[in-house]
Amino acid sequence: MCLRRKVIAISATGICRGRVYLVATKWTLPCLGDGRVNEFSGITTQHVVWMRQHNHIENALHKLNPHWNGERLYQETRRLIIALWQFAVYNEYLPVILGPHAMRAHGLQLATDGYWNGQQK
Repeated sequence: MCLRRKVIAISATGICRGRVYLVATKWTLPCLGDGRVNEFSGITTQHVVWMRQHNHIENALHKLNPHWNGERLYQETRRLIIALWQFAVYNEYLPVILGPHAMRAHGLQLATDGYWNGQQK
């Protein structure tokens, strides 16, 4: 069920996704999908940014489609977030890592218009 809350899960016990973390008495740890979230601030930042984007899109979809239940809202929002993530990877990350020649050689450039409707061979 989708709660549409703008917070991250907190683990006051120090147990998050089956891993045990040391917890100071005054602090709680964010508990997100990746167990390394408490070890590397870059992952924490990515999780929070994408979670907030998910909540923002979900709220907009809920206003447009008030008849959708929580699961439908979650799944539709999830599809959009995955598409945004893929766009960022293929448009910004891979060209820097692989370079334009490798992107062309492997057919990884994004289309400038329309959409791709085939299967990779």
